[in-house]
Formats: sequence, C-alpha cells, structure tokens
Amino acid sequence: SATSDPLQRAAFKVRQWGFYAGDQWRLRPDVTLTYGVRADAPTFPEKPSSNPIAVAAFGYATDVVPSHLQWSPRVGINYDLSGTGTRQLRGGIGLFSGRPAYVWISNQFGNTGIDFTRIGATTNAANRIPFVADPLSQPKVVTGATAGSFTNEIDVIDPDFKYPSVLRGNAGYDHQLFGGFYGTLDFVFSKTVKDIKYQNLNFAPNGATGIGGRPMFSRVNTSLSDVILLENTTKGHTWNIAYEARRPFSNGFFVQGAYSYGQAKSIMDGTSDQ
Repeated sequence: SATSDPLQRAAFKVRQWGFYAGDQWRLRPDVTLTYGVRADAPTFPEKPSSNPIAVAAFGYATDVVPSHLQWSPRVGINYDLSGTGTRQLRGGIGLFSGRPAYVWISNQFGNTGIDFTRIGATTNAANRIPFVADPLSQPKVVTGATAGSFTNEIDVIDPDFKYPSVLRGNAGYDHQLFGGFYGTLDFVFSKTVKDIKYQNLNFAPNGATGIGGRPMFSRVNTSLSDVILLENTTKGHTWNIAYEARRPFSNGFFVQGAYSYGQAKSIMDGTSDQ
C-alpha cells in the first residue's frame, strides 16, 4: 500500500436507479400493440483517487466514474392473421441496456497509480527476493529492483462511457400445418449501440516490425506498466434465423424438430471477471 492505510482496497458503492412504464393497446380484436420505456441512472457516491500524472501524460483523469441517464424504449406487435390463432405474425424492436460486471469499474478504484506500488525484480543466485508472510510488513525495497522496476498500472475511463446497450429486434410467424403440426419461424437480430472496449495507452508502435510484419510496441511512459482506457465501441452485431415444427399429443408426448443458423461478431466480450 502506498497510502496511510495498510489494508488499502478498491472499495466503492454504486446506486442503480431504474424506472419503467409500459402499456398494452388492443388496436383491433386481431392486433395487439405492446410498448414501454425504461430509464436507468447509475450513480457512484465515491470517486477514485486523483492522479495528476494520468491527466498530464494521457489526458484522462483517474477520478472519473460513469454518471448518465440511459433511455430504453421498445415496442412489440402481435397480429392474428386468421382471427382464430392458426396464423399469427409477431415482432418487436427496442433498445436494451444493462449494468456491466462492476469489476470493470472497480479497476478504476484499485489502479489509480498512487494507491499501490508495484516492485519487480528478476530472481537469480545473487539476487534473492525475500518472502515475508506478514501482509502488513511487505518489503518496500527489493535488491535488484531498479528504478524502472517500480512501475504502477493506471486505469482510466472515458468521461462519456455508458453502460452496454444493444438495439434488438425480432420477427416471427406461427402457423398451423397438416396433421396437427405447428410451425414457427423466428428471426432475431441485434446491433451494438454501446459496448466495452479496452485500449492500452502506454504502448505505441515504435516503427519496428516482427514476424509476419506485426508492428512492435514500446512504452510511452517508462515509469508506468500499463495505462488501460475503458471506453465504448459501436461495433458488433448478431443475427439468427430458426424454424421449428412441433406436434403435441393428447397423452402429454410431443415430437419436435428445429433448425437454426446465425452469426455473431464483436471486438471484445466482457464476459470475464478480470
């Protein structure tokens, strides 16, 4: 710990306010419209420590947390083409958003570059790194650790960063087939509106190339290890089409067959906890 608290930790609080309003409108006996809107407003009562080095070197402050209002409207329609339920058309579209795993935000609190000091040295016969079992008495000086080995990570966040959201829609057609079979055709798609994206600001191309022409990188600031920027991306989409045939029986059994095909593309999936 580089602070007066030997048990310094990345502790923070978050309040997630959510409001929703919706309604269902029977336009005609065979047409039903469902619509609504949701508003989400995350707030952080506390902020990470401020590190002026991050602003001077990279233009981003460490004491920034998300604070915004996100609107999520959506609408759906159901149209009974036959009037008896044997042929039904349905669909909808909406903007959907949700909170990320808060470990992505806790990085801003734990890696400000001034709350902790990292010491690194390569062990060898002449340089033995001492092991200290007491977590409150860890060494602050290690033999063999040069000035460049005292490197800290800084995590910053784009002031305009917003929680992940996607534009998602679907269209479906249900119809009665021969012999008591029912068929269902579904198409679902989504387009990324806001998703997470990470970039290491402390590494830049140095003009050299490696195997296969890959660009080589060097540290921009040698006193820092990584400077990780959390921002948004709009790239990414998914779509899927599926058809299912089903035949129920009076004794509770049924037969069913389905085929599905889809595609998904993204530049980064925030599904891990690290």
